[in-house]
Amino acid sequence: MLLGLLLACTDPPSSSDDTGGAPQDCPQADLSPVPLAGGFAEGTEGLAFARGRLFTSAPDGLYELAPDGTTTLRTSWTQALGLAPAGEGLLVADPGEFTFDGSGDDGRLLRVGLDGGEGEVLASGMPNPNFVVATGGGEVLVSDDTGERIYAVDGGGTVRTWLDGVPSPNGMGWSPDGGTLYTVSTFSTDPALWAIPVDAAGVPGTPAAVTTFETGSAPDGLAVDRDGGVWVALNLAGEVVRVDPATGEETDRVEGLSSPASLAFGAEGTGFDPCALYVSSLFGDTVSQVAVGRRGAVVPEGPAGS
Repeated sequence: MLLGLLLACTDPPSSSDDTGGAPQDCPQADLSPVPLAGGFAEGTEGLAFARGRLFTSAPDGLYELAPDGTTTLRTSWTQALGLAPAGEGLLVADPGEFTFDGSGDDGRLLRVGLDGGEGEVLASGMPNPNFVVATGGGEVLVSDDTGERIYAVDGGGTVRTWLDGVPSPNGMGWSPDGGTLYTVSTFSTDPALWAIPVDAAGVPGTPAAVTTFETGSAPDGLAVDRDGGVWVALNLAGEVVRVDPATGEETDRVEGLSSPASLAFGAEGTGFDPCALYVSSLFGDTVSQVAVGRRGAVVPEGPAGS
């Protein structure tokens, strides 16, 4: 498959991080993928750091990955895609029975503790939730790559359409200043990276295509660096590219990956490399790391965890 909240306000996330240029105290980039952890026979999908710990979703459950590559199964399940940090837990997109035509309403947003547990259902009634990203005000955005909608989940678990009109939205990430949400189109004849302006009240403006990718490359997850560059996983091309959103130009390219799915920058001071990008693999058995020579922009967290 390619694929009780506290609502304080609806402001988009903001970052106090320096958004100046390189080197960001990082060594020179080496864009050769290095395996971090293996043994995932059915592949991995979601990837997120929470409280400095790295997690990935696989068809059989939620795994924690240690800096030395050790893996620990934290929660067993049958369906999970995107992950996002949420206090002492993780937000999890559960698509239910996946349908390519975007039908159905059995998709859910869950929250699960970092050390495991059954998980709590926060919202339901979505067709095929895929990627998850928090806003700075307590809402959670959920994309559905089988349609054209990005949903918002509010403090009471109510699901509404936040934006309609981006074809097959998948990975999402905020610009360092919190004023733009980026997303990519996966199942589209013209796969693209989109920039969605968001005002101070959290209301989205008109999406604009930043750049398009080769047909069939299947853009999947994305991550934004501290300089504002957007790193996009081109799943079926086996590559990750960095796009400068100001020009639409590709400035860096990582090759030799097996079906890259989700991306996350290493957490500071945890044994993981904060100047590296970590990459899950939809059809491969390895989670990789790539020394990209840049640090990640601040990732907003969802509502407080369990």
